[in-house]
Amino acid sequence: MRKRMEEERTKYKETVKRVNETASNSLQAGLIPIFEALENFTSETLQAYEHVRWDPQRKEPMHTDQKQCNWAFNKNAAKLSPEPLLHANQHI
Repeated sequence: MRKRMEEERTKYKETVKRVNETASNSLQAGLIPIFEALENFTSETLQAYEHVRWDPQRKEPMHTDQKQCNWAFNKNAAKLSPEPLLHANQHI
């Protein structure tokens, strides 16, 4: 009886170990694309931000390439939200 109980306990521990390993591997595999998308978004947003200059005299941003800034903003915003996109000159 005791031997059988030890065998069952060993099986249980091995099963729990396998389940934990499988769950951990699945979670890691699932997070990779999320972090890749976050990295791409950050890079593209930084590139768009670099196209914007701030002139304290004017109290508004000056864009070195307005079309490029709008494109980058809308491209990144589309990844985050299914809502309609606003143009840079529209106000919320």
